[in-house]
Amino acid sequence: MRGEQAAGRQGELGSASTSQIVTLQVRGVVAPGVPLIEADNPNPPDVANAPKGPYIKDRMSSTYRWIIGLGNDELGYIIPAYNFQLGAPQPWIDEAEGDHYEETNSLGPDMARLIDENADLLMHWLKPE
Repeated sequence: MRGEQAAGRQGELGSASTSQIVTLQVRGVVAPGVPLIEADNPNPPDVANAPKGPYIKDRMSSTYRWIIGLGNDELGYIIPAYNFQLGAPQPWIDEAEGDHYEETNSLGPDMARLIDENADLLMHWLKPE
């Protein structure tokens, strides 16, 4: 399945299923739905802005549900918008204060939302009739 991605680039999701396993292959490193926040992070994410579930894995219908990062290619880190911060004065080069290295190797803050939206379309095709 192809869909518009950040910066006008094309992206791809893949999936496979058997009677008990369904997989979703994503072209990057996927951040966990609930971030792990370190106590010493001077610039933690505002989890109040995090999306509420159900998350992709919860919406997958199978006994065993796998989301495979770097499944088709390497498009960098996939960071949700509520935690996406770039440094100044050179965005994508300078790391923002705290734990924000991943943003310097990411296509942008919309990538997680686009994967979430397109995953539902792909999962719909895999549902047993």
